[in-house]
Amino acid sequence: MSDERLKARQFVLAAVQKGATKAADIKHAKLKAAERTAAIAELVGEGLLAATTKGRTLILALTAAGEEACAALPEAAPTSPAGAEAQPARSATPPASVPRADHSFAALFEYLARIEANLVARLDAIKTRLDALAPLPAETAPEPRPATPEPRPATPEPRPAAAAKDPPSESLKTAILAAVAMLDRKHRHGGMVPIPALRRELRVGGDLSTDEEVNAALLTLEREYSIDLLVAQSPTTVPDRAAGIERPGKGLAYYVAPRTS
Repeated sequence: MSDERLKARQFVLAAVQKGATKAADIKHAKLKAAERTAAIAELVGEGLLAATTKGRTLILALTAAGEEACAALPEAAPTSPAGAEAQPARSATPPASVPRADHSFAALFEYLARIEANLVARLDAIKTRLDALAPLPAETAPEPRPATPEPRPATPEPRPAAAAKDPPSESLKTAILAAVAMLDRKHRHGGMVPIPALRRELRVGGDLSTDEEVNAALLTLEREYSIDLLVAQSPTTVPDRAAGIERPGKGLAYYVAPRTS
């Protein structure tokens, strides 16, 4: 592990220990956003930070193992990943991994079913309110047709292209990297996490981002060299193909491979 990467991890741990709860609160002139995102994802994947979502905001907190890791930090905590002087090495006992609850598949499916039922009920309630707010106009008597034949309707013009959307948020990118690290460690995907499994994990965690927003965040992370998007060798045989990302000229992007350097 490089010195810059180690100092970035130490800086994030020290910032969360001092009260920073959001990724956007962890700032420094010499700490790039991509380095901060990668450090947070690694610490969440190793169980040193706990990440929860509140709407579309990622909330960070130290775990018990994270508290031990903070206690083992050098006395002069790094103020930036690249600007702090090297501290003498200390021998520290590696933090114990945080135990995680082993939920059964039946419990998971029951949880997803409750979420789906809740969403359906909320959508029905919203539709009922919209129908009450915007009643259909009363029908009027049809006008008499002219004697001359009506001209054929013109071909409808194509819709204008949708306006460019805002770039993906740092909290969504951090949540994606943390979910990829957790799924890879838990299910032993060998560094190739299926995108459909990633989408399900984000929804279970409470993330409300749409599929288009997740796609945009994945493409941005690939351009930032944080992940690699790998295509399926046999796209017609993979399960839930529609949850992948069709890339014209490249194929069906179906796996996320986190970069380790």
